[in-house]
Amino acid sequence: MEERKFAPIQPYENAPPPSPIKERDCRCGCGFRFIPKRRDQIYLNRQHANYGYNHGERKKKARVEVMMQKILRINDKILEKHFKASPNKEVICYLTVLKSEGFNSSKYTGYQLENNVGYYYAYNYKFHIYMEAGGQNLIKIQKV
Repeated sequence: MEERKFAPIQPYENAPPPSPIKERDCRCGCGFRFIPKRRDQIYLNRQHANYGYNHGERKKKARVEVMMQKILRINDKILEKHFKASPNKEVICYLTVLKSEGFNSSKYTGYQLENNVGYYYAYNYKFHIYMEAGGQNLIKIQKV
């Protein structure tokens, strides 16, 4: 029987044509390089896309907002605690007492002048900070 001889296959004959899209970095930040299958593909796969969505720029920007809201909620809870402790429509107490509980007087949601008196607004309360004759800062709390 006669043995057949085949010509060796060249590697470029069976290889797929090269991709016209150049290799790129995965946008999730993993450092992996890949050749995309589509022109608009920016992530290696769905897992990398989910990670990029959940841990990307959006989260970094929102982190500051979350911290501000946390401070404002704490302020509102402290004002509520002192307001509910008194049966009056307005409560006057020392600012140092509120600050010792974690009150941050520089964070508020709004400011308004009423009869030449400046009121700062928290979520549910408004407050006015003023100084008494003895040099102590007092805070007047009212429900909005």
